[in-house]
Amino acid sequence: MVIKMYQVMIVDDEHKNVLLLQKAVAWGEYGFCVCATAEDGKEAMEKYHQFYPDVILVDIRMPIMDGLELIRELRKIDQKVILLVISAYDDFKYAQAAISLGVSGYILKPVNRRELKATLLKIYDELKQSKVDSAAFSQLQITIRYQKVGAQLQELLGSLGTYKECRELSALFQSGREFRMAYVLDQGFSFERLELHSVIEDFFCYKQNEKSVGLFPAVQSKEIADGFSKYTDWEGLNLILYLSLPICSKEELPMRYRQMQELAKSCFYVEGSAILEEGRQTDRLLRDIRQIATPEQIERFVFDGQVNPLILAVEDAFAEARENDVNPDILREKSIYFLIQIKQDLTKVYGEATFSILRHIDYPKIASFHYYQPLKCFLQKVLSDCESQLHELWAEKGKNSLIFRAISYTDNNCYSPDFMVQQVASHVGLSKNYFLTIFRQEMGQRFWDYVTGLRMERAKQLLRETDKTVYEISIMVGYESEYHFSRKFKQIIGMKASEYRRNTVNSDN
Repeated sequence: MVIKMYQVMIVDDEHKNVLLLQKAVAWGEYGFCVCATAEDGKEAMEKYHQFYPDVILVDIRMPIMDGLELIRELRKIDQKVILLVISAYDDFKYAQAAISLGVSGYILKPVNRRELKATLLKIYDELKQSKVDSAAFSQLQITIRYQKVGAQLQELLGSLGTYKECRELSALFQSGREFRMAYVLDQGFSFERLELHSVIEDFFCYKQNEKSVGLFPAVQSKEIADGFSKYTDWEGLNLILYLSLPICSKEELPMRYRQMQELAKSCFYVEGSAILEEGRQTDRLLRDIRQIATPEQIERFVFDGQVNPLILAVEDAFAEARENDVNPDILREKSIYFLIQIKQDLTKVYGEATFSILRHIDYPKIASFHYYQPLKCFLQKVLSDCESQLHELWAEKGKNSLIFRAISYTDNNCYSPDFMVQQVASHVGLSKNYFLTIFRQEMGQRFWDYVTGLRMERAKQLLRETDKTVYEISIMVGYESEYHFSRKFKQIIGMKASEYRRNTVNSDN
């Protein structure tokens, strides 16, 4: 059997990254071939017009034309090409903007082979299904009138239909009849499921991803509402049906479609099934809101693995957003940042041991949630899964790896006069105050007492084994002042440094 090969272009300004991606997987085994590479957005546009790839892997930060600008330019001319962002954690703002432009995935650097393979399998299935769906839909357009009109409606509202003149669609309004538009946002829903064609003769619809759009005679609004209510009750679904005002001409359709999209945005916080009509007024607040969780709350979770405080933080943040009717885009952005922040802190504290935790989060999916309840449940489910993975990690490698890393860093760096506790806290990814608390809990002593003990032991060794002056030794163990060193030495050891040296020499003799 011949496997359909889809073409891939890799865009990254670092040549070594391009080579690593080319060698990361056996592309042909997954139905892909790398047809071109480019080092910046400008070169990528030239290669695009030369090869017309099916999939493009785009690095965010590049010279001349960065990844974000490249994605914008590509989307102007091609809505179907699959775009995958390759980025580091600190590219959050760029990645968020890319997601809003319709990228299909967000792959973190360094690229993991298993993640890349899973992404390729998913994309191959989507491309193959897209071809099948496109062929089947084209055949139906030829033979079935209402689907023909549906395709024209789809084109008029901004998608990729084939009927430029929309003759059949225009004919609907020539008799002076009024129509209304129906709009539902849900991946699994289709107006076909309502089985209304036996009740409403002129009922036209199309589906594109999670959007289902229908057009029907305004006089039959009750039939639409009844059919929708029966369907959601029977299936036990929570869906919202949006209905436009009456439409008198084909030219009104794009405007009404935009109104439906705005109406859907205003209903982000609606719970349960509902039928909402155009004209609903909302005062959407565009002000920013607090982060979903504080850095301290995330730190505690990363160290003690107790997820309930974070789940409650999500609950509180979403309740506040709903109460204030905050713009959904802001809440979705905060949700993405929240998960990325947890991933960053896990990596800082435990290093590569947490590589797989939160690795496969579908960030574009977060940006596509249309209602707050499913988004909230999604975040809480992710947190619960993360808790389980973290406890599995501790069972395998031990929980105290953070303290071990802190001690190792301190042992190697505390003899510099410039040494500060903030350096250690930053090294293990915690705030200074929280690190000091954790250190005392785990070690049974204060951090600076531990440091002083190390410095005194080193000073005793130098006094025994070298002839360096007390002043020189004080500098070598981390004290800028001989006076402060001498006071601390006598306080801890019980005698002056010079006495300790004499006693040591005498005992050796």
